[in-house]
Amino acid sequence: MSWRPPAPKQEPPARKRPASSFGAPPEPPSPEPQAPQRPASSFPPPVPPTLGASRASTRENVLTSEPDPEPEPEPEARPPEPSRLTRLRAAGAEFLRRFGPELGVLAIFLIAAAVVTWPVVQHLATSVPGNLTDSLENSYIFSWDAHALLHQPLHLFDANIFYPQRLTLAYSENVLGLAVFVAPLYWLTHNPILIVNVATIALYAVGGYTTYLLVRELGASRGPGVVAGMAFMAAPYRVLVVQHLTVLATHLMPLAFLLLLRIEREVGAPTSRARDTPSARWRLPRLGRLALVLGLVVALAMWSSINGGFITLAGIAIWAVWELATQRGRAPRILVPSLAGVVLGLLLSLPVLIPYAILHRMHPEFSHPLGEVLGYSASPSDYLVPPLITGGPGAHSVYSTMTQHFGTKSSDPYFVKTGLFPGLFLTLSYVVAACAAATALVRRRTRGSATGSKGWTPHFALYSLVALGGFVLTLGPRAGRTPSGFPLPYDVLYRFVPAGAIRVPVRFFILVLFGMAVAMGVVLAAARPALRRVLVGLSLLAVAVDMVHAPFSIVHAPPITEVHRMTAQTTGGTLALPTMEWDSSGVVMISSIFRETIQEYLSTASFHPIVNGVGSLVPPFYIAEAAAVQDFPAPASMAAVKSWGVRSVMVETRLVAGTRWRDAAARLDRWPGVRLVAGDSEARLYDISAAGPSPG
Repeated sequence: MSWRPPAPKQEPPARKRPASSFGAPPEPPSPEPQAPQRPASSFPPPVPPTLGASRASTRENVLTSEPDPEPEPEPEARPPEPSRLTRLRAAGAEFLRRFGPELGVLAIFLIAAAVVTWPVVQHLATSVPGNLTDSLENSYIFSWDAHALLHQPLHLFDANIFYPQRLTLAYSENVLGLAVFVAPLYWLTHNPILIVNVATIALYAVGGYTTYLLVRELGASRGPGVVAGMAFMAAPYRVLVVQHLTVLATHLMPLAFLLLLRIEREVGAPTSRARDTPSARWRLPRLGRLALVLGLVVALAMWSSINGGFITLAGIAIWAVWELATQRGRAPRILVPSLAGVVLGLLLSLPVLIPYAILHRMHPEFSHPLGEVLGYSASPSDYLVPPLITGGPGAHSVYSTMTQHFGTKSSDPYFVKTGLFPGLFLTLSYVVAACAAATALVRRRTRGSATGSKGWTPHFALYSLVALGGFVLTLGPRAGRTPSGFPLPYDVLYRFVPAGAIRVPVRFFILVLFGMAVAMGVVLAAARPALRRVLVGLSLLAVAVDMVHAPFSIVHAPPITEVHRMTAQTTGGTLALPTMEWDSSGVVMISSIFRETIQEYLSTASFHPIVNGVGSLVPPFYIAEAAAVQDFPAPASMAAVKSWGVRSVMVETRLVAGTRWRDAAARLDRWPGVRLVAGDSEARLYDISAAGPSPG
C-alpha cells in the first residue's frame, strides 16, 4: 500500500461582508472573462439589475468619481411644415373672415354705381357721357397728370395748353388726388377715355361706401348704412353732375366726419392700452394719431378737388359750431386736435394751392365777377324742381308734374336754373325720420331720460344742421340773388378765396344731400330689429325705383390718329384749328369755346405744346390771341402766331367744316414755305417755320 499525504483541511467560505460607506473596500472579485468592448456612446453602460452591484456602484460614484451624466432626451419629432399653397389658403380664409363682409358691401356700391351711370360701363374705353365739353376736359386733365407725374413732376402745373404761358393747369381743377390712383391704368393703356370713366364710377361707389362707414360708426348695422349710402350716392342731383367730377369728389367728406366723431369720443373716454412689457419706443397718443389722419384726409380732399375740399371744410365748420353749442366745457379739448388736423391738411395742400395764388398775382384780371356767382346761386323755389325727370313706375309721373309746375327759365343769361329737389325717397324718408326724432324727444322729456333715444337724437340734430347749413350756402353771397341783397355766409367764401374760384354756390347742395342721408340712416338704425329689417328692405326697393333714369347719351370722341402723334417731331408750339370763333356781330360764340376741350383731348397724343386751351374762366390773353387768328392764314395772323413761337399748325379736317377755317388747309397748301408734315382724313399737320410773309 502506498502512502499519500493528508488532504488540507477545507474551511467554510467566509461570509461576504455587505458593502458599506465606511472601512476598506471589499476585495475585488476574481477576474472573469471580459466581454467585447462596445464602441463609445453617449449613453451610459447598462447597470445589472442586482442589489449588490447597485450598492457598489453607488458607493464608488460617491467616493471616487463624478455622478454619471443624465441621458439626453431624444428630440421630439417636428410636425411637417404646411405647404405654401396651404399657407396661402389659410391666409386667404382669414382675410375673407375679417374683410369679406366689407368687400361685399363695397361690391354692392360698385354695382349700384354702374347702374347709376349706365351705360357708361358698356363704353368704358371708347365714349363719354353727355357731351364733349366737361368729359373731354376731364380726360385731358387726368391724362396730363399721369403724363407729368412720370416726365415732369416738378413742373406739373406747366401743362401743354395756352402756349407759351406758365402754370396753365391752374386755369382748371388739377384733380391730382384722383389722377394718382388711375395713373397706372393710363401708363398701361394710354387711353384718356378709359381712365376718366373708371374714375367717375369709382367716385360714385366710394362716396356711397364712405357714407355707409360713417353711419356704421354712429352705431348702425350694415342695413341702415347701405340705405344711407345709396340715398346719397344716387340722389338725382349727383346723377345730373356725372360730368362734373369736381362736384362728385366729395367722397372723403364722410371720412372726415367719422374721424371727428372718433376724436370726440377719445376726448370723452381716452383709450388706455396696457402693455406686458415697457417699450422704449415713443408712440403718438391715439388722439394725436386721429388728428394726423384727419389732416391727411383733408389734404387728399383738397388735392382731389378744390371745390370738393372747400365743401368738406364748410361741413367741418358747421360741425365745430355744433360742438361749441352742445359740448360747452369739453368743446376746447375736442376742437383743438380737430383744428390741428385741419391746419395740417391745409399745410399739406399748399403744393396744389400755391400755383393758383401765383397765377392770380400774374393775372389780376383772372376772376369771376359777382354777377356770375349770383347766377349760379339758388333760390328756395329751386328745391321744388327735380334736377332730372327720373324714377320708375309712379315716381316718374311725380317728377314730370313737379317739373311742369315749378320749372321756370330766366331770360337773364347770367342766371342758371338748377333743380335741387333731393329726390322722392330721400325727402320722404327724411321727413319720416324727423317726425320719429321729434316723437322721441317729446317722450324723453315727458318720461325722463331712461328711454334709449338719447344716443341717436343728437346725431340726427347734428346732420340736420349740416343739411341746413348747406341750404344757406346754396343761396349765394347775396339774398335774393341780387348785388344789393343782404350779405349771406357764402359772401365770406367769395371774398376769402382768391379770384372767386368757388364760383358755383349750388354745388354746396352736396351738404344738404349728405346731411339728410346720414340723419335718415341714424333714425333707421334706431328702430327695433324686426321692424328695422323690414324698413331696410322697403327702403332699398324705394331707392332702386327712385334711381331709375333714362340712359345717358353716349358721345364718341374724335379719333386720335398718327397725324396727331407726329406733333412730337415738331418744334415750338402748335396752333390747332378750329378754335374760339366770333360771329358776324363781333361777339364770341359760346359754343365755340368748347371746341378747345376737343383740342386738349387730341393733344394727349404727344402732349406737344398747343396755343389752344380752356378753363373755368377763359383767360383774357387767350381771347386776344384767338381774335388775332380769326382770318388765319393771312399775312397779319401768320406773323402773329410766329411771334408767339408757333412753328406748326394742325387743321382738324372734320371739325373745321362749317367754320371760318373751312378752307384753311387749301390755303396753307398754296402758302410759300409751308410744308405738309402728315395728313389723313381726320387732320393735316403743317410746318410753318419757313412760311413766307404773304401767300404770294
